Amino acid sequence: MTANVLVRVARALELDVLAELNEELQRLHFENRPDQFNGVDSEELKRWLADTLQTPAATVWVAEMRGVLVGYAIVFRRERTATPFCPARVWWELDAIGVRTEHRRTGIGRGLVGRIVAEAESAGIADIELNSWAFNTSAQAAFQRLGFKPKSTRFELRLTIKSV
Repeated sequence: MTANVLVRVARALELDVLAELNEELQRLHFENRPDQFNGVDSEELKRWLADTLQTPAATVWVAEMRGVLVGYAIVFRRERTATPFCPARVWWELDAIGVRTEHRRTGIGRGLVGRIVAEAESAGIADIELNSWAFNTSAQAAFQRLGFKPKSTRFELRLTIKSV
């Protein structure tokens, strides 16, 4: 990882910077799938992040370099009860991860994921999962370099509905 990078839990007073970091990711998703994502609303995003920071099942991590936040990751603890089809399980969902454009491919993402993996191991969590949209092939390549493997493939069939 890049020297002088600290990965730590985010603080509530960092909401403005967290929102700024997330806006780039939100913009990418909106530009590629406006049918699935909203445009950037900074105030709404800050409210959501503030709620997430208070959620016991969530952890927001940040990567800090020389006092500047250069990346973030949001992780949710998930649980599923046993059913006739599947065993009970607990896992961590890497819901979002982003690194400032100018700091990509410098080890920031690897540092964030490394910290999440270490924390998961110490918490007895054996599985970390994430979702990546089909258009985001660069993220998929990065996740594979970090050791993630495809688990399932989700398909869609988009229909044209005629108005009545």
